[in-house]
Amino acid sequence: MAKSNADAAARKAVNDQAAATAQPRRRRKGTPTRPSSLPRPSGTQLTQQLADNNSKLDAAKSKLAELNNQRTAYLAWKAEQERIARERALALARARAAAAAAAAARAAAIAARCLHRVARRLPPRSP
Repeated sequence: MAKSNADAAARKAVNDQAAATAQPRRRRKGTPTRPSSLPRPSGTQLTQQLADNNSKLDAAKSKLAELNNQRTAYLAWKAEQERIARERALALARARAAAAAAAAARAAAIAARCLHRVARRLPPRSP
């Protein structure tokens, strides 16, 4: 939202500056820019308006650069959070696999002991 506002402010400043610089060109071509009943701005007023527009443009560019920097920092933070989440999920999967392997080994050991006990109780095989 703030980026959109900064973009709009930058566009307005550029348009204002373009309009201010286009006025003298239109006057030279003979196209009136305002009704003759209104006073014409002096060169000093136009220069001041151009300076004001330039300062607004600079402020908008600065705000846009700040927002771009904040967005870059946010994207880097988000990527780091995703990397941490992947590492945690991988560690959890490894821990679960290790626990399953340990449980299987315990079950195999118990089964082996049971078979050994059963085998001792059986009479010897006759050939």
